[in-house]
Amino acid sequence: MDAAIICFSEAIKLDPDLAMAYINRATCYIFHGKFDEAMADCTRVIELDPTNGLAYSYRAGVYDELGEYDLAIADYTRAIELEPTNADAYSKRAETYEVKEEYDKAIADHTRVIELDPTDAWAYYDRGETHEMKGDKDKADADFARAKELGLED
Repeated sequence: MDAAIICFSEAIKLDPDLAMAYINRATCYIFHGKFDEAMADCTRVIELDPTNGLAYSYRAGVYDELGEYDLAIADYTRAIELEPTNADAYSKRAETYEVKEEYDKAIADHTRVIELDPTDAWAYYDRGETHEMKGDKDKADADFARAKELGLED
């Protein structure tokens, strides 16, 4: 077992309500592909603190890994409600929408990331890819050009 998991587990034994120990252990579990354990830790954090946006984001990522896309979207949405400037949650929710072929919703999320940081070249690139998936070559090319301008090369 990973030394960090052991340390976080010991911290949890000492204080079963220590939310950050669960979050950190969940991160380790995700890294090692132990999604059931990560899910349990994220859910425990949410029980301890229903306003912890990070726990919702992490649990959404686990749902994504398990192919539970609707549950992932629900948790990303909750994370965004709690932290409206969480660009990572918008970006990951967009990726989940893409898997579901809900391209307009994905584009809206990528656009929100761009609104939060107009210099984020990857956001333009990602939105360009979604436009491409949707079949809108002109909009895709415009986003790739704005990315390729901000320093992102093919």
